[in-house]
Amino acid sequence: MNDNRSENRPGGRENKKERLLTRDYAVVMLSSGCMNFFNNAAIAAMPLYMMLLTGKAFFSGLIMSVYSMTALAVRPVSGILCDRFGRVKLLAAGAFLCALTCLGMGFTPMVALIILFRMAGGIGFGFQSTCAGAVAADVVPKSRLAEGIGYYSLNSTLGQFVAPAVALAVVAGGAVADYRVLFLISAAVTCASGIFGCFITYERKQKNRAEAPEEKRDPRDNAGQTAQDGSARKQPGTFLGFERGVLAPALVMILLYFGFSTAFSFLTVFADLRGFGNIGLYYTVSATGVLAARLTVGKTVDKHGSDVVVIPMLAVLVVCMAVVPFTRSMAQLAALGVPMGLAQGAILPAMNSMMFRRCSPNGRGSASSAFYASIDFGFAVSIPILGLIADATDIRFVFWVSSVWIAVSLLCYILICTDKRYNSKQSYSGSR
Repeated sequence: MNDNRSENRPGGRENKKERLLTRDYAVVMLSSGCMNFFNNAAIAAMPLYMMLLTGKAFFSGLIMSVYSMTALAVRPVSGILCDRFGRVKLLAAGAFLCALTCLGMGFTPMVALIILFRMAGGIGFGFQSTCAGAVAADVVPKSRLAEGIGYYSLNSTLGQFVAPAVALAVVAGGAVADYRVLFLISAAVTCASGIFGCFITYERKQKNRAEAPEEKRDPRDNAGQTAQDGSARKQPGTFLGFERGVLAPALVMILLYFGFSTAFSFLTVFADLRGFGNIGLYYTVSATGVLAARLTVGKTVDKHGSDVVVIPMLAVLVVCMAVVPFTRSMAQLAALGVPMGLAQGAILPAMNSMMFRRCSPNGRGSASSAFYASIDFGFAVSIPILGLIADATDIRFVFWVSSVWIAVSLLCYILICTDKRYNSKQSYSGSR
C-alpha cells in the first residue's frame, strides 16, 4: 500500500518529512557508482574485444552472459548471507574481487582465461550489488522509499554518462594493448568501490546499540521485528530463498531483460556493422533520459504507485526496440536513446522499490538479491540466443525478438503484478 505518512523513528516526528541524504546513503551511492562505471565500460567494450579476438558475435554475447550467469548463481546465497551476517563486509569483498579479475583479464590474451576471470567478476558483482541495494533500502525512510531508490539508482546513470565514452575512447585504436589499459582503469575504479564500502557505518552503530544495557536501548531499534501489538511478526513464505512477495515483480524483470539486454550488448555491434562510428553519443543521450526519470519518477511512485509509471514505460520500450533496425544514422539511433533512457530510468527504481515494499524488513537482502537476479537471469539466458540469431540471420532480428519479449513482460505485469492486484490480495489475506 502507498502510505506517505512519515514513520516514527528515533529523532523524528510523525508528519515531518524524513531526512533522505545521510552519510551512509551518500557513501553507498559512491560505492555503487564506481561499480556501475566498471559495468558500463565492460558493456561497451567487452563485445568489441571478443570480436577482435575471435571474430564471432557468439563470443561477444557469451562474455556478457557468463558474467550475468555467475552473478545470478550467487544471488540467493548473497541475499541470505547479507540478511544473516550484514551487508558491509560482503559489499567490500565483492568489489575487491572484481578489481582482481580486471587485472587478470588485462594480462592474458587467452579467451578461455578471460571467460574464467569474467565469471569470477560476476561473483564479486553479485555480492557487491546485492549488499549495496540492501544498504540503500536500510538507510532510506520508508515514506520516501521509491524516491530514495530512484536517487540511489543515479549511480548507474553516472556510469552510463561517462563509462561507455571513456571505454570506447581508450580502445579506439583497436589494439589488445588499448584494452589492457582499460582493464587497469577498471581495476582501479572497482577497488575504489570496495574502499568506499568500508566507510559505511550504520551496521556498526546498530551493533553497538544492541550490545548496550537493555534499559538504555530504544525499543524502536527493533522496528519490523514485532507486530504493533507486541507479538512476534509472522515470517513470510519463501521460494528458493526469496520471499513470495517479490516473485511476480522478479518475473516481469526477467522478461523485460530478455529483451532489453539487446540494447546493452548488441547496439555497439549493430552501430559498427552499419558504419555509424563511435556509439558513445547514444549512451550519453540515453543517460540523459535516465537522469531525468530518476530525478522525478520516485515521488510519483511514492504518491500514486508503480502502475502509472511502469505500464506506459514498458510500452515505450516495445516500440523503441522494434524501431532500432530501421535507423540509418547515428543521429537517428541517438534520438531513440531519449525515450529508451526515460523508460529504463523510470522502470528499474519503480520495480526495485516495489520489491522492497513487498518484503519484510528483515528480508531486504533477499529482495535486493531477487531484483538483481532477475536482471542477471535475463542477460544470461537471452544474450547467447540472440548472438546465435545474429550469426545465423541478421543482427536486425535480435531487436525485433527483443521487442516481442518486452511486450510479454508488459502483459505479465498487467495480469499478475499491478499494485491494485497485490493490495487486493493483501486485504483478502488480512481479513481471513
